[in-house]
Amino acid sequence: MRYVTEAEVARTLTPARALDAAREAMLALAHGTVEMPERHALGADGGAYLVMPASSAEAGLGTKLVTVHAGNAARGLPTIHSLYVLQSAQTGETLAVIEARTLTERRTAATSALAARLLAPPDARVLGVLGAGPQAYAQAEAHLHVHPYRQVLIWNRTPEGARTFVRTLREAGHDAQMVRSPTELAHRADVLSAATRAAEPLIQGARLRGAQHLDLVGAFRPDMREADVAAVRRALVVVDQERAARAGAGDLLQAECEGWPWQVVELPRLVAGTASVARSGVTLFKSVGLGALDLFAARAVLRALDL
Repeated sequence: MRYVTEAEVARTLTPARALDAAREAMLALAHGTVEMPERHALGADGGAYLVMPASSAEAGLGTKLVTVHAGNAARGLPTIHSLYVLQSAQTGETLAVIEARTLTERRTAATSALAARLLAPPDARVLGVLGAGPQAYAQAEAHLHVHPYRQVLIWNRTPEGARTFVRTLREAGHDAQMVRSPTELAHRADVLSAATRAAEPLIQGARLRGAQHLDLVGAFRPDMREADVAAVRRALVVVDQERAARAGAGDLLQAECEGWPWQVVELPRLVAGTASVARSGVTLFKSVGLGALDLFAARAVLRALDL
């Protein structure tokens, strides 16, 4: 058995490998070759404890154990801690225990980039990111990997976080700027990627221009949302999995309570070519995270390490 550190995951799970793994996971879901029960969630002294299993004859047996404690920032600790246990589907042998914070960030971002490649305006020039935490950095990196955006705009609740994010992007050679509000971001960006812990909508449908793509990854509970009902109403909505969205996609669940008639397309069907959508008007991809994505990302890490 191999113990894989965050540093090893960061080195091996490149944007290209993460994108390939996300695509393989989507195809496995579309073809029914991966088994994945609903995510189990428990309370954990003010936080959340999540258990996400998946199994595939091709990729193996895997379970991710995740804790989410929003108060950790005040303690100088990461909000999310996670481990991934990967076992052989043939023998049950434990192959690896993987530190999974970076794995989670990059598989989430890769799935968003995969969706954007199918849904975003082909001539998109400006990427807008809401948030400045590790997931927001991963989102920007993944989106920039699949499309040549000319500019990246950053909004964050605390300006200092946005300034640091902008500086990092500029050091990587990107034209990056900080904006004053989500409204300004919605006005200027062609693609908006939100990776926040917002409980109240940051993206308002009335502020959207028209041909834009919304990428929402932050709200993973029914009481969280990053876009209002007007934004959801305007959009063609794609989800990573409808069952998972029904359980935890706060943006959509709250919009449904406010009168939006639930109507979604699943990303695996788009990737497999069994469904198609028009890339016009507003499109929206809502991700809540799937165990199959973790499984195929973990396999990609082990392959890169030649294990």
